Amino acid sequence: MRKILYMMIGCISLVLGIVGVILPILPTVPFVLLAAFCFARSSERLDGWFKNTRLYRENNIKSGMTKQAKIRIMCSVSLLMSIGFIMMGLKGIVIGNIVYKSKYEEVYMPDGKTAHVSKKYIEKMNEIIFMNDEDMDALVELLDEEPKLIYYLDDNLKGILEYGLENGDYELVEIAIEHGAIFDNPNRYDHMAYEDNSMDFYLSSIFERTLTSEDIDIITLMFDSNVSMDYSMRYNSRYSNLYGKAVWLVLNNDEYVTETEIEFIHKFIENGFSEDDKLNLSESNRAVVKDDNYYLLMKMIGGLD
Repeated sequence: MRKILYMMIGCISLVLGIVGVILPILPTVPFVLLAAFCFARSSERLDGWFKNTRLYRENNIKSGMTKQAKIRIMCSVSLLMSIGFIMMGLKGIVIGNIVYKSKYEEVYMPDGKTAHVSKKYIEKMNEIIFMNDEDMDALVELLDEEPKLIYYLDDNLKGILEYGLENGDYELVEIAIEHGAIFDNPNRYDHMAYEDNSMDFYLSSIFERTLTSEDIDIITLMFDSNVSMDYSMRYNSRYSNLYGKAVWLVLNNDEYVTETEIEFIHKFIENGFSEDDKLNLSESNRAVVKDDNYYLLMKMIGGLD
């Protein structure tokens, strides 16, 4: 493996040395020396071939470099490095920042300010949530050690709270809220094209899974936290509000309606929504009664005459 690495570096140096013959600004001798050094430690055949080339013979400095040659090389290398640093500076890139950003992720705090979290904490969090069967005690310890981690959003603009809502995991949602996560986080929803708020995001997630008792706890917590129920109808005319969205998703999620789904919709009614809210139920929803729970739900929401 080491020989292959030396060979690769030697080949790159050789190419740069050849370019240096054409471009005076690029020094030839240092790259020739580096190529010779690498070839000598990687391949006898390459080493022998290279030392017989005209490029090596003309730049062979075993007998020593003159003072003028040393000055020329130093000036060329310094000039080349200076140009590189100037270009990085013009683009706002600082070497220290590059190193720093390789170890830390930027997070946006509720007050709009930015902070940074070590990537090692993010990796541990992902292992706990996605790989270690959700060891909640370990997650709490991690959040106690690095409180800013609760505000981290991944490339999908999802954090601990969002993954809890998406998977119907009440314990994960509760831990997130207790450690400072907020519903309707503007740092997320101000950048989402198809989601208005936490309730909108949460309701969309239930279409992909079966409601459980944990969802009843989640929806209760959300209403107790006074989550936003604003809905813009930007992309869907099936329902005119989030209550209508909840009803539509329950009615279309499966062939049958469960008692948990009835209790779920009843939570909306308890919090001020009723059959007076426009639902835009389709005629097929109104006409087909698939089981007793379905009939009960339709009657409860005013879907039957």
